[in-house]
Amino acid sequence: MPFLSNVEDAALAAPFAIAGRLWGIDQEFVGAPSLLLDILAARTKDAGTRKRLADWRRKDDGALAAGKFDAIMTATAAPEDFADLRKAFAGDAEAQAIVDDLAETTRIYRLNNSGQYLQNNEERAALMQRTFLTAYRAAPTKAPRVLLKMGANHIGRGTTPTSIYDIGSLLPGLAAANGRTAVHIAYLPLGGSARSIKPSPGAFTAIAAYADDTVGPILDAAGIARDRIPIDGHVLIPIAPLRHLLQGKKLRELPAYSRFTLLGFDYLVTTRGAEPATHFEARRPAVR
Repeated sequence: MPFLSNVEDAALAAPFAIAGRLWGIDQEFVGAPSLLLDILAARTKDAGTRKRLADWRRKDDGALAAGKFDAIMTATAAPEDFADLRKAFAGDAEAQAIVDDLAETTRIYRLNNSGQYLQNNEERAALMQRTFLTAYRAAPTKAPRVLLKMGANHIGRGTTPTSIYDIGSLLPGLAAANGRTAVHIAYLPLGGSARSIKPSPGAFTAIAAYADDTVGPILDAAGIARDRIPIDGHVLIPIAPLRHLLQGKKLRELPAYSRFTLLGFDYLVTTRGAEPATHFEARRPAVR
C-alpha cells in the first residue's frame, strides 16, 4: 500500500486490482503497519489484543510524524511480540500471514539498522523473488505476461549499485524459459522536481528539485547536449546503441548508476521537466 500512495500509481494499479491480478511482492514498507494493525484489530474479538494493536498504531503514527524512523514498529518490535500476536490469532490464517509479514519485515529492517546493508539488500531481494515466483506459478494461465513497476535498483539486470542480484536479474531467464522476452525500461529524469517520503508533523511527503547523477553523465560521455532533451515532454532512448558507443574505458569511467543503467536496461525514458507525483495527502479536505 505505501507504494500506491500516489494518485498516479493507484490509478495504474486499480484495473489490475479490480481484476484480481495485482501482486505486491516487497516487504511491508514504512507506513504499512498503520494499515495492517487496523486490519488485525478488526479481526480480533479480544479486547486486550485490540488495545495492544491500537497502542502500537498510535506510537507508530507518532514516530512517523516526527520522522523518528528508529522508533517505528518495524525498528522496535521484538520476535516475541510477533510470536504473541501469532498466538492471539490462532485459527486465523490470513491474520497470521500479516503477522508473519510484519515479523519478516522487521527482521530485514534490523539488518539495515545495524549497518548490515549488503545482507539487508540480499534478504529483501530474496523475499521479493520468492513472493513473485509464488504468484507467478499460481497464475491461472501458464507463463503470464507481467508488468513490474519498481525502482531501477530492483528491476535492472546484473549486479546492482548495492552489490546484489535483484529481481531484475531473475526475469530474462524466466522469460526465456517460457518462450517470452523481458524488456527493461528505466524512467530517470534529467531535471524537474520529484516527491519523496519525508515525514513531518504537517505532511508525510515533500517536493524538491530532482538532482540527476545518472542520465547526464551518459549524455555527456556520448557527446549529446543535455538541452536536446525536452523540458516539456519525454523522449524514449534505446540504450543498446549508447552501450555500444560507450564500451570499454568510457563505460568504466561512468558513475556506478550510469553504468548500471547502460548495462541493465533496454530503454530509457527521460525529460528535463519531471513533475512530482500527486500524493493522496494533497487531496485531504481542508480542516475547518
